Amino acid sequence: MRLSPHTGTYVSGAGHAAFILYLIVGGLFVARETDLNVEVSNVSIISGEEFAAMQAQSPGEGERPPAPEVPAQVDQPAPAVEPDVPDTPPPAPAPVEEVAPEPDPVIPEPAAPVETPVVPEQPEAPETDGEPGATVIVPDARPTPRAAERVAEEVVEEPDPEVTIDEVDQAAAAPAPSAEPVEEAREETAREESTTEIVTEADEPSTAAPTISTRPGRKPTPPARPAPQVAETPTETAPQAPVETPTEAPSLADSIANAVAEANTETAVATNANPGGGTSSPITREEKGTFILGIQRCWNVGALGTDALAVSVVVGFQMDQSAKPVVSSINLISSTGGSGSAVDRAYEAARRAIIRCGVEGYNLPLDKYDQWREVEVSFNATKKEIR
Repeated sequence: MRLSPHTGTYVSGAGHAAFILYLIVGGLFVARETDLNVEVSNVSIISGEEFAAMQAQSPGEGERPPAPEVPAQVDQPAPAVEPDVPDTPPPAPAPVEEVAPEPDPVIPEPAAPVETPVVPEQPEAPETDGEPGATVIVPDARPTPRAAERVAEEVVEEPDPEVTIDEVDQAAAAPAPSAEPVEEAREETAREESTTEIVTEADEPSTAAPTISTRPGRKPTPPARPAPQVAETPTETAPQAPVETPTEAPSLADSIANAVAEANTETAVATNANPGGGTSSPITREEKGTFILGIQRCWNVGALGTDALAVSVVVGFQMDQSAKPVVSSINLISSTGGSGSAVDRAYEAARRAIIRCGVEGYNLPLDKYDQWREVEVSFNATKKEIR
């Protein structure tokens, strides 16, 4: 009998197919031993206090019973050892769930009153003699040392320009009665202005701090200069005490005294030239600061370009008795820095600030109208300050 050459292939394929079929369906004919016993435990909910009490009653690690002694090995066959079944404690009775009492309604406590910090009252700024058109910004409240040429252990305030500078403070001699012999007049003297430390550039107020600026002084003609005031003497025939002329350079106090004298002279000349002028007192530092702050509220520096920020302009204008600026009188007096277009933008920003904030009138005393009828204001965009 001649077998086909593919007989082996057929037999091998049939065997492999039968084996694979057995692997797939052979498990269906084998009985499976499945443990269908499911252990069920009772669970109860207890509180934390009951759980802690149960743990306290259960024996600790040190109270466990001693392990049974292992008998000595003998030749006899060891009996079958039954597995130790741990004694399960009887299930604790289910605790009675206590209904928790309803919590008392929480009454919100009244909010504690917020303490408002008491702001200390700032001392009033001393009134200083000013000239018409002088403007001022409220000075910085932080105390800064004053610049003085002389440094001493204690600070000496700036003396009256009419008082002679000396090493000690000395009051003027009181006039003697006419019946007594005439005593030589003693001139009032005061110590030179001093400070306790040398004021450097770091100690000077910041550029944004308000400062005082007056209208550029005009040198009065010699005939218009008022005669210097002389201290009153007890009698007309009493000789005045000789005043020592210092040989060194003029001190800061002398410079200040000369500046104040020139300012007073200019004020007197301006008052005489003013047809509607009066004898009103000069405006105070506080009134000047309020006026400057009123203009600064409407000065929009952010609208200026980079080139216009480097320009400083001085703007002059007149005001009526209601403290409102006369728009037609606003003019550019001078400017520093920047090109022509930058100066124009800086001037227009200053002009708008004066007009906008002066719509309802500035807060200025009416009885001093002759002092603030004509005003000159300096706008410095670089330092962001108005003088």
